[in-house]
Amino acid sequence: MPTEPLTLGEYCEREIDHVAPSAPDRAALDQALGQRLQLTWLAGDRLRINSSSWVGVVRLPDGTTVRIVPKLAGDELQVLSMLGLVGGLRPDELLTLPRAVETGPSRDLIDLLCAMLVSATSQLLAAGALRDYRAHSDDLPYVRGRLDLPRQATQHFGRVDVLGCRFEAFDHDVLENRVLREAVARAAAVTSDPTIKRRARQLHDELQEIAPGPCPSPLEVERLLQYDRRNEGYRTAHVWALALLNNQSVVRPFNDVGHGSNVFLVDMNRLFERFVEWLYTRTLDSAEFEVRPQARDRSLIWNGEKRWGTVVPDLLLRRGGAALAVDAKYKRYDLKRVSSDDLYQLFLYAQAYRGFGTTPRAVLVFPSESQQPAQRLDMRVNENTKCSVVTVPLQLKQLLDQLRALPPGSTSVPAGVRHDLESALDCPSHNP
Repeated sequence: MPTEPLTLGEYCEREIDHVAPSAPDRAALDQALGQRLQLTWLAGDRLRINSSSWVGVVRLPDGTTVRIVPKLAGDELQVLSMLGLVGGLRPDELLTLPRAVETGPSRDLIDLLCAMLVSATSQLLAAGALRDYRAHSDDLPYVRGRLDLPRQATQHFGRVDVLGCRFEAFDHDVLENRVLREAVARAAAVTSDPTIKRRARQLHDELQEIAPGPCPSPLEVERLLQYDRRNEGYRTAHVWALALLNNQSVVRPFNDVGHGSNVFLVDMNRLFERFVEWLYTRTLDSAEFEVRPQARDRSLIWNGEKRWGTVVPDLLLRRGGAALAVDAKYKRYDLKRVSSDDLYQLFLYAQAYRGFGTTPRAVLVFPSESQQPAQRLDMRVNENTKCSVVTVPLQLKQLLDQLRALPPGSTSVPAGVRHDLESALDCPSHNP
């Protein structure tokens, strides 16, 4: 059984010596992993591991660490850069990543993320945690704020010694601090670095004392949080906090061995979709184009007089009354042809949304390890082009390096990538 982390890339297979855990623990681990990482327990105390497009860390019940590293994005630090960008950080803010934490082969993705979270949270608390007004309800012997009539009538009817009150409290127990409390508690549970674990526990104790209130789900937090001059300093820490809370999926004890097991896997398919969305929002003029992710459309497919099915392009670019669909595929289309299934889907998008030029088109964006030209795949009937799919390869690792090297304050996309993305749209005002 290996003592060092077992490292494999995306879409790889590996067999190792490993004693199978109990049947209930195997079932619990399989349920937690789903299709993200396939574990097949073989005869003779052997384990076959099949990875997919999910990268990160899986710690098995006996403490064995399985580390799935990205290929197209470069390394775990580059994945962290993508998480930071789609989370709302500026490209130049990513320059601090290697300086803020120790990087290297011994640091896996979850340890890097926990280190970034602990570093950002420590700086915030050292400067002074945020205080703000918040709505609060309490039972008091006197009126504070205003009387909460529904509370008084349902819980203290007929009493005058206890009054239900609603008032504004000014303290640290606000959403901004509660999110960090939940995240550092999670970091303390999942990191393998003893220094990070100790510091995360200290931060949790500090935040628990000043912000003990309940914290909603990560999706609800993203909906509720709005940044302004009051809380702008929390943005970086919240990016790392939400990345951890969104992607870390299970932490539970395994009774037969007494160890903890956890799974932290990032879906590179979904992350690449969000990254392509980020690129388009910074490439296209917001006054001219609207970029809509995951735009659900039930108006296209019918069964008689009934709607039948929903079409959901990864991105829908709108310009006036016209629209163009963009699909982001985290697939090795730099090494193989675009699959028929993906082509059929994109030709449907081209016919449905037409695009901005004279010939209906859709756009396919995929990662590439080498410099490749854009291609146009046409659907022809009787030698007439009915619609087209334009492929745009992105050298992902090189692009992330370029973004991190942008001057402070810049949010632009490198000129070459901007040209490729704009040219694929077939907009008259954007043709070179």
